[in-house]
Amino acid sequence: MATDATTAAPTPLVRVEARHETPSMNVARELLKYLLSGNVKLGSRLPSERQLAEQFGIGRSLVREALKSLELLGLVESRTGAGTFLVGTASRLLPQVIEWSVLLGERSERELIEARTFLEVSLAELAATHRTEDDVAEIERCLNGMRASVGDLDRYVEYDLAFHSAIARASHNDVMADMHGSVRSLLQDWARRVIHGFGRADFSIEVHEPIAVAIRAADPKAARTAMEQHMTNALKHLDDVTRK
Repeated sequence: MATDATTAAPTPLVRVEARHETPSMNVARELLKYLLSGNVKLGSRLPSERQLAEQFGIGRSLVREALKSLELLGLVESRTGAGTFLVGTASRLLPQVIEWSVLLGERSERELIEARTFLEVSLAELAATHRTEDDVAEIERCLNGMRASVGDLDRYVEYDLAFHSAIARASHNDVMADMHGSVRSLLQDWARRVIHGFGRADFSIEVHEPIAVAIRAADPKAARTAMEQHMTNALKHLDDVTRK
């Protein structure tokens, strides 16, 4: 991204959609996505409040509030007369995603699961696009480990976690892979609760296999669809276990 305010504005951000949160929280969420997209280099200047407001289709006051939230986390820095700059490196910025969520009052497990779902689906799509033969071999090694461990639920969960981590690495997007690690570390008991809640793992194998097949076939659309189905099923199973 250019640092000169007179250059053309970057690709428009995702337009804000209605969510169960305040407008400024919603804008802060979209700004964070933008900062983590890889299109903004460390030390570069963000578009002006006016440009961001136009890209979001909202008022400048909401943009200003969102930027203040991100500044509190040390992700951006406002310099009088110069603009707002990205001041956090990727390694420093990503672990603060959860901190950012807490600051904005988003503490529910379900919202963290939604964040993980977004990441898992995007990473699966990227993995199908960028994976190497070594990546495919590692993903299939983890899947074979899951197949061999259906009778040992704790070991099965370890391979399940390794499977998703292998996909994150296969995306070859270090920013999103690190973000995935941060979110997943807070949800590491999700798989355990689902698997142990049902007392079996065979149903889980069935939804993991299509993901591996799609990544091996270098089919991003199929990988995305397969991961979306897996996440939908996993959330349903989690709800079922929670209600027991």
